[in-house]
Amino acid sequence: MASCTVAANPGAGEADLVRVDSGWMRNTYGSASDRRRALVLFAGLEGRVRALGIETGRTTAVLEVPGNPPITELSLGVGGDTLATVAHPGMFDRGRKRPAPVWQVWRVGALPG
Repeated sequence: MASCTVAANPGAGEADLVRVDSGWMRNTYGSASDRRRALVLFAGLEGRVRALGIETGRTTAVLEVPGNPPITELSLGVGGDTLATVAHPGMFDRGRKRPAPVWQVWRVGALPG
């Protein structure tokens, strides 16, 4: 039988609440973490990608997708300088002829950290 040692409370750590300006269009639908720069990128219905500094608690705008379509998915490239987004320009359209989701890759360069 194998044995292992587990810390007394592996999930314990200091935490604090980070407040972000709210509004009905600011629900978060997608996020990606940038461990190297201690950032979490997040996006939602407002069509903007923002970065939250884990150590500072500050948010910064990273990019705004033209037309502000709702963004539902994010993925950060291995080097941290490219970001893929999936936006849904017809998310709130009614009827059968909604536009298809749009997958885009952005060069974000030096993110605020």
